Amino acid sequence: MADITRAALRARIARRLDDHVTGTADSGGASTLTDDALKVYPDDHFNKAWIYLNAGVGSGQEGSISDFGQSTGVITVLNAWATQPTSTSVYEIHRTYRVDAINDA
Repeated sequence: MADITRAALRARIARRLDDHVTGTADSGGASTLTDDALKVYPDDHFNKAWIYLNAGVGSGQEGSISDFGQSTGVITVLNAWATQPTSTSVYEIHRTYRVDAINDA
């Protein structure tokens, strides 16, 4: 059997649950993450979801999304990041389950 990373397994489980969006940030701020690729989703689509930084700068951080702006592609998290995301930050968004719950599945 081929080796599989926890992130890859989590992505498979989350896709089956229709609970998975992933991407790489264009930039970040004290409590934001921007990705122009997210502009395809309607305003407030990710509100109350969870965002998890799984690689790059800030890896391992999770935040509760308080707002999403379609016109800007900006996600705002409830509490400030300990380390601000950058264009190297890879993220996952889960609208139903937190990362720990998926990891425990």
